Amino acid sequence: MIRQRQCGADRISELSEEILHHTLSFLEVKDGAVMGEVSTTWNRAWNSLSSLNFGNSYFLNRLDWTRRIIYITHLLAIRQTHNICIQSFHLRLPYLPFWNPEIQNMLTALVACNVKALYFTMNTGLTTIQLGETLSKLKKVEFSACPPEFDEVDIRAPNLVDLEMYQLTSHLKVFNITACKALTSLLLSDMIITEKWLEHVSCLPELQRLHLIKCKTLNTIDISSVSIQHLVLHDFSLITVKLDTTNLKYFSYRSSSFPTLKLKAPASLQPKIAFDSKSPDSDWYSKLLIFLANFSHYRAVELSSENDEVIIIPNDVRESLVPPLYGTDRLHVKFQNKLKYSVVDIVDSLLWISPQLDTLSFHQADLKTLKFIYEDAFDEDEKPYCTSLTWKCWRHKLKISSNVTISYLFCEVHNRRYPTFPNNASSP
Repeated sequence: MIRQRQCGADRISELSEEILHHTLSFLEVKDGAVMGEVSTTWNRAWNSLSSLNFGNSYFLNRLDWTRRIIYITHLLAIRQTHNICIQSFHLRLPYLPFWNPEIQNMLTALVACNVKALYFTMNTGLTTIQLGETLSKLKKVEFSACPPEFDEVDIRAPNLVDLEMYQLTSHLKVFNITACKALTSLLLSDMIITEKWLEHVSCLPELQRLHLIKCKTLNTIDISSVSIQHLVLHDFSLITVKLDTTNLKYFSYRSSSFPTLKLKAPASLQPKIAFDSKSPDSDWYSKLLIFLANFSHYRAVELSSENDEVIIIPNDVRESLVPPLYGTDRLHVKFQNKLKYSVVDIVDSLLWISPQLDTLSFHQADLKTLKFIYEDAFDEDEKPYCTSLTWKCWRHKLKISSNVTISYLFCEVHNRRYPTFPNNASSP
């Protein structure tokens, strides 16, 4: 009997506090509090936990939300007493018709705990966010779905490195982050912003990653930065884009419209361009090709779209414009939906877009295999521009077999040079 009792002894007390903290970090606060009642060891680990995640269901019962806010403040006060810095804090408040002093008390306690990462969502009542110099340990801030009356963001946290703002439908009267000299990553998504906001970018000497997404009110982007290495521009209706980013390593653009673009970036950049249109016409294709021509001097380019239709350049457009990516060596293409056109038509259009490729690769989950056959046989129907060259153009040299199995595709065309159509394209 004694042996059985010893075998059933509490082994939790033997675990290190680091292991207990790691275990508790996967739980929401309401579950972590329950674990704190299991034993004295768990309770001690719970009260010293530095990451607090209240999840999305903590305030489902709106009748007692004030009591729950007071409880959160109490949890923070315990940690402040023991000089525990809050590593991360996740909280989504319910819809509240007014601003309550208990919320301010909670935020004051949070600041006193030197919070490092803050995830705070509130649907109404909040009008201003001011994070001052005293938040020396604050590393990350995320705003999401702020209420319509929200109109001021003033952040002066000196060591903030990551700022993300989503779904701000209000017009901010104040947007000031210039004091965040350590900021390395900035994301603005689905917001009403102006060109003046982007002036802050040049004042952020350490900014490396900039994501601008669904900022529909923005017509012009003018950015000059030697620090930015990662730039994403998605879902805009831009008119003009000017980028002086001499150390840019990653560039992604996605939209159905194409602005006037001036891009200064290293030649090693591999731009990723995504585009789509529900009803593409000749004018849309012309704007697409003019936009793609901005990337002709980059050796590797990635194109992607939902449907293959937008990649099939009509003949009348080909006759009026030159191939846009005539200087590109490697082209990678992605399609999300099932193909409507034949693989031959798709490859034909891609090789017109970039006629001097060393490597063509494309991925589509609807295709399985694609076989390329090189033939040296003389083609009696030779085009006039082929006779003046020492090699034949891809239409005569390369044939694609008809037995294409639909399911997956990854194909490469190596070491084949095609005739240059435009006068300003370099010869191989």
